[in-house]
Amino acid sequence: YNRSGTPVDILVKVMGNVSDTTSLTTSYNGGPYLGTSMIRIPEMYYIMAEALLEEGDKEYARDYLDAVVSARGMVKFADRDTGKDITLEDIMNERRKELFGEGQWWFCLKRLNRDIYVHALDATLKGNDRIYTLPLPTEELDPR
Repeated sequence: YNRSGTPVDILVKVMGNVSDTTSLTTSYNGGPYLGTSMIRIPEMYYIMAEALLEEGDKEYARDYLDAVVSARGMVKFADRDTGKDITLEDIMNERRKELFGEGQWWFCLKRLNRDIYVHALDATLKGNDRIYTLPLPTEELDPR
C-alpha cells in the first residue's frame, strides 16, 4: 500500500531491508530503493565488453562478459561454443537480465537506436528519434 492506502505492486528488487518480517511494506517508502551506488561493477563490465567488442578485441570483450556471467553461476561464453565470438546481442541479453526491473533497458535501446517490439500492438517499431524523444510538456510552451 502506498501512503494514501492504495495497494501497489512492487518489484522486490527495489525494496530495502525488511525490518518487520510480518509485512513487506515496512521497508518500502513509496520510491525506488537505489542503495548507495549509482553504477555497479557488472554495469561497468558490460560497458567495457561493448567498447572492446566495438574496437574488435573480441576475446578481451568476452573476458569482461564472462567475469559477470561466471559470478552469477552460469557457464562462461568461453566454455559454451568454442570458436564462436560473442556479439552485441550476447552483451545486451546479459545486461537485460542483470538490470531487470531497474528501468535501464529503455536507455540501452535508445542509445543504440534499436527497434522496439510493442506487445499491445503486436508490432515492431523502428528505432528513430520520434519514438525515443519524449514530447515537450504543454506547460513548457505556456507563455505565462
